[in-house]
Amino acid sequence: MKLLESIGKRIEGTAKTMLTCFIANKRGVRFYERLGYEKYEDTPGPRILRNGTKVECDYVILCKDIT
Repeated sequence: MKLLESIGKRIEGTAKTMLTCFIANKRGVRFYERLGYEKYEDTPGPRILRNGTKVECDYVILCKDIT
């Protein structure tokens, strides 16, 4: 991840790195959070189906500022 971030810093105009991680991968989500990644504001929220059932998204978008 440090290599990815260092490459991103060298690319002009790159302000952050982003990734997706399945919510069920709790160890993965914790790993990225420890590295400073936070839930991206445009991560899809729950959907309400026609029958009223609430369906949660099965992934989260994480991002980290690298500027």
